[in-house]
Amino acid sequence: MQSTFYPVANNQHALKVSSSMQEWCGQMYAQLNNKEKFNIASHSYFEGEADENFKLDKTTLENELWIQLRINPKSLPTGNLKIIPSLEFLKMKHKEIKPYNANAILTDSTYTLAYKNLDRTLTIDYNPEFPYEILSWKETFKSGSKIMETTATKLKTITSAYWQKNSNTDEVLRDTLQLK
Repeated sequence: MQSTFYPVANNQHALKVSSSMQEWCGQMYAQLNNKEKFNIASHSYFEGEADENFKLDKTTLENELWIQLRINPKSLPTGNLKIIPSLEFLKMKHKEIKPYNANAILTDSTYTLAYKNLDRTLTIDYNPEFPYEILSWKETFKSGSKIMETTATKLKTITSAYWQKNSNTDEVLRDTLQLK
């Protein structure tokens, strides 16, 4: 699970990013707070990663790019950049939370990040017309000698007061959204 708090003014970095994961043997959690520097707290059940608190100089955050795309895709950074990859990817792959070199390419309807040192590529397809919906995404990365791929495609959208849809009777909406 992740949460990214990004200003709709689209004129600064995310205010806060948090990411948590749970698997069969434990939990991992990381949080980044945008202060004078990025203040990062990271906790993991893995012995060498247990409890870390540190600061990083501010740079582009992959987690904030998804929201920036929804606000104005033309504002996305391109070229060779230093980017802190998504917290969930870094924690899942047991990589250090730090900036990595990435090449960012923006076309009329696709945004791609290629991290050479991580053997990872993220491609986000979006509607080039406002409200710039994310239509699908694909992530590929190397795991051992295998290339792993994750894809997601938006199947359906409904507009409703979702914060009021929290009872068992609202479960039927999962079928409407094709979330089986």
